[in-house]
Amino acid sequence: MPDAALRDVVLKRLDAAAGYANEWRPLVLAALEGQVELQKQLDDCAAKTATDTTAVAIATATAAGEAPPRIAFFRSLTVEGFRGGLQSA
Repeated sequence: MPDAALRDVVLKRLDAAAGYANEWRPLVLAALEGQVELQKQLDDCAAKTATDTTAVAIATATAAGEAPPRIAFFRSLTVEGFRGGLQSA
């Protein structure tokens, strides 16, 4: 649990922030609580984004009279031998 004074300062700044503050407020508050809580919040956000993206794709295909696309998301990606920064041939 974060220091009460720090939490109060963060809450005041979040309350003062305009625009997208409500979208990322839960992430900031979870980060104050610790790594486990932040990871749970990030996982929840990822699941919601995936669901929203899938719903839009299905609605678009249905409106166009097409079969809904098959959608997959990477959970992680590992690359070996990457030598970034090289120019393509």
